[in-house]
Amino acid sequence: MKLLEHGNGLWGGLHPQTWVVIGLSFIVVALAPLSICARIILWLTGCVLLLGAGQGRRLLLLLLALAPVAGMSFLIQAVSFNGMRVLAQWQPFAGLNFAVTLEGLHFGVLLALQVLCFGTGCALISLTTTAAGLRTALGKWRLPPRLIYLIVASLNALSQLQRYVAIARESERARGLERRTLGGNVRLAVKTATTVFTLVLLEHEDRGKSLAQRRVEMPGRRIFLRTYADSRGQKVARWILPALAIGLVLLAYGGVL
Repeated sequence: MKLLEHGNGLWGGLHPQTWVVIGLSFIVVALAPLSICARIILWLTGCVLLLGAGQGRRLLLLLLALAPVAGMSFLIQAVSFNGMRVLAQWQPFAGLNFAVTLEGLHFGVLLALQVLCFGTGCALISLTTTAAGLRTALGKWRLPPRLIYLIVASLNALSQLQRYVAIARESERARGLERRTLGGNVRLAVKTATTVFTLVLLEHEDRGKSLAQRRVEMPGRRIFLRTYADSRGQKVARWILPALAIGLVLLAYGGVL
């Protein structure tokens, strides 16, 4: 007997395959040479989709994580991009010149928005689908089982990292080694992250060997015990969205967007 699962949120009833197609189409459009207005509209569309999927809290955490990357991309381009209209310039050392140009500011904003759009596209795949849902979606497309495992394990690494960090901190607290100072917390976080990253890699290697011993790469039909609600409209949408994304990319390279 199969277990039928439904998601949460306004768009929670979408099939995992639909979310994967939405995310991939979003990423394809995000990498196109769009204008500032088009990239803002694209980014806001992704945020609305995540909010509709009930991922408001994770969306906020995602924006906090992407903000430093987008901000640094903007600053680097703002002071290093060559342009004709110079707004400010200075020379901190001999032979080292910095100049803020209007063209650099424009390109910096474009690059920052592209970082936000790309991260949002990845979030449309990773935040809206569980590991089981992603495995089901990729399995229905008949991808190699080992490739499916690598993709699912990579997207699941963050949750594993969080679980190991919680275990390590609880162990430190139980042994009376909890540190209250800011510097102590930073050193503990770096030490924990290094150890946890090694544990995640070892766990993935161990699982890979276990899958090889079970002959996971052998051809044959696989039956999933967990299924997801689907509809004809979603199946049609999974064909229309990639075609629409390719059309938007062609329009962007043509200078329309």
